[in-house]
Amino acid sequence: MKHSIRLIIYALAISAMVLVAGCEGSESKKAITDTVETLSGADAVKKGEKIKNQLKEFEKQEAQRAQAGLEETSTGVSPEQGGQ
Repeated sequence: MKHSIRLIIYALAISAMVLVAGCEGSESKKAITDTVETLSGADAVKKGEKIKNQLKEFEKQEAQRAQAGLEETSTGVSPEQGGQ
């Protein structure tokens, strides 16, 4: 079952690519390209990568906040005060 669904998706993607070759530079090419990306899962992969990058950035910010909190507790001076 999974194999036949995957085969159908690949067949649609290849068919769409052939159609794209015939409408180079037009708006229909963009529509077909979007359809192919959606059918092949490229859209989901892009969204996943975007979320992954957002999580990495969030983790980085949290690590910086935690480090600042550790510095504050060890020195008794908050980083915002700058030692004043």
